Amino acid sequence: MADESSESVFRTDSERINENPSTTDESKKKALMTKPKTGRVARLTNAVDRAAQRCAAAASLSAFAKNLPLKSEKDASMLKRHHQQFKEKLALAIKDEVEAMFQEESVPEYLLQLDQLSQNSSRNCIAWRPTGVPACDVAAHLIESHVKCVDKLKSTLWL
Repeated sequence: MADESSESVFRTDSERINENPSTTDESKKKALMTKPKTGRVARLTNAVDRAAQRCAAAASLSAFAKNLPLKSEKDASMLKRHHQQFKEKLALAIKDEVEAMFQEESVPEYLLQLDQLSQNSSRNCIAWRPTGVPACDVAAHLIESHVKCVDKLKSTLWL
């Protein structure tokens, strides 16, 4: 599981601030600034949140109740409260575990770099795409070395 003291890209701003009640205003500002509002990391964060919620929602009350015997109506209302708490903690545990895996592999950093590359790239250039004909595709890559050979030959022959 993820280290509780490390700042997380995937936790909400309020979760980050509420985890440590002794945080100062400056650390609160830093926590708010570290979470990207747009881009690939934000989309990944939303997808992880939705997946964790869906997994927790799959934990049905009837399956939960099978493991705990009811003795009265009061127990039924308590069981519902415990079930809701279980689902909330399950969703947080799933998000934390996925977050820890992403942090180990530096996924957020890579996605931020990809966002930056995407913003800095020119939209006007036409990218090379394979044609599906191997001879043509290989020829496209060999042109540069062919041009170098021709230049070398010209310089050698003083043409």
